[in-house]
Amino acid sequence: MCTLGKALEQTTVGDSNPLEGYRGWYLKGDGYLYPLNQNLTIRYEPNKINKAILRNDELKTDEIDGFYSYNNNNNNYNYNYNNNYNYYNNNNYNYNYYVAGKCNVSGDVIKHEIGYRSTRLKPSMLVRLTSKEGLGKNFQKFLEFFNSKVDACGKLYNIPVINHVDFK
Repeated sequence: MCTLGKALEQTTVGDSNPLEGYRGWYLKGDGYLYPLNQNLTIRYEPNKINKAILRNDELKTDEIDGFYSYNNNNNNYNYNYNNNYNYYNNNNYNYNYYVAGKCNVSGDVIKHEIGYRSTRLKPSMLVRLTSKEGLGKNFQKFLEFFNSKVDACGKLYNIPVINHVDFK
């Protein structure tokens, strides 16, 4: 069953006029973005529109194939809340880090109640964590480490990186 709710419509969206989606990725030690819940060995390639691997030749409403993204940040946030704080709490900086962002959704697209499944996706923005006063020194150190990884990934993919307080 698809986590995006009921399928509402199937359409084709051109690469020159994509839909805006919200999603998260794993940022691995090699600096590349990888899917959260799909094949973790296939990375999103920088500066390219990535194509989904489908079980059949086409995207179907009654299957679960395709790139998933949410149609607003509230849905993305509620589903993926608090992933990175677990890394800090375990005092281990060698994880696949969760990073939120926006993406361009195109190709064959199935619109669901709270998001999209698509055959094509390109990361378009990443989000860094913002420090708050009163956080411990070790947590500040983690934030600096994490944000440097996100900034480097943004440069690799040639996309903007913004602070989470500015993410809408």
